[in-house]
Amino acid sequence: MRAKLLVLVSALTLAFAGAVSAQTVPAEAWVGPAIATTASQLSRGEVVASMQQAMSQPQAAPEGWIGTMASAGIAAGEAKRSEVMADFNLYQRAGLADYAGRASFDPYSARAKGRILLYERLRAGPEFSQEVARVEGAKLPPMANAKGSDASAD
Repeated sequence: MRAKLLVLVSALTLAFAGAVSAQTVPAEAWVGPAIATTASQLSRGEVVASMQQAMSQPQAAPEGWIGTMASAGIAAGEAKRSEVMADFNLYQRAGLADYAGRASFDPYSARAKGRILLYERLRAGPEFSQEVARVEGAKLPPMANAKGSDASAD
């Protein structure tokens, strides 16, 4: 009885495996359009020149970028140190530095949206220039802590 069951299971397995296995098409039977072997009409020299031109421009790593859409157009190295520090201080003041790094961070929650809106308001308002002036006047160390209770999002 077990032998018959084993033969039946083996036959069904082979039939099912044959029905779902992929079949290759021999070159003689191919009826589709020709497959392009090159993706570009550029010469090697043109590709190398384009790559070198792109590499010569300073660029910040995308995973290290923090800012607004207005600051997205600033090329790496164009912002003053005090502006970068002021931007980070406003980011901290809005409560995003401690909140965004959590594993449970939900950028679509009402709390996160409130903090993001607060940061954008601080960054676009007079607070940014006041913070730049404060940083320039104070000669703060590189990682200044500007957590304030006056503009908290909580």
